[in-house]
Amino acid sequence: MRVRILIAVALVGALAGCQESGFDESKETQRPLKVQDAMNPLNGTKVPGQAERPATPTADTTGDTLALKVEPVVASDVPEYMRRQAQGVRVVKDTDLSAIRAGTPDVILGTKEKQGSEYGDLSKIAPTIMTEGDDWKLNLREHGEALGRT
Repeated sequence: MRVRILIAVALVGALAGCQESGFDESKETQRPLKVQDAMNPLNGTKVPGQAERPATPTADTTGDTLALKVEPVVASDVPEYMRRQAQGVRVVKDTDLSAIRAGTPDVILGTKEKQGSEYGDLSKIAPTIMTEGDDWKLNLREHGEALGRT
């Protein structure tokens, strides 16, 4: 009988530990955030707490942004399979800096491999986060952090 009581108490304690912590994530994203990326691994890049107008110059960044339920204002690469989801997105040629600037993005998501040489020009338009490598899980996590979405 004692063992059953101990098991019941342990089960109640475990279930109580599964409740929501009460941490309000929305308060965390009201202030600008620093995101460490491929171009600024030590100091990071300051981005809006919750970006609403990203520019996405690659298919990967466009896909990640759409998956995180944020519509890019400008995209350079929208594959056929994303066209329906990206219907309202303005598509520009490669890294057309004037078209990206005209979109007035609040953050730019790119890759070091493809846009690394244009990082200086892109970062003059908006805070720019560059990922590196092809680990889609890490890249998606970094894009989510840059957009203020987890």
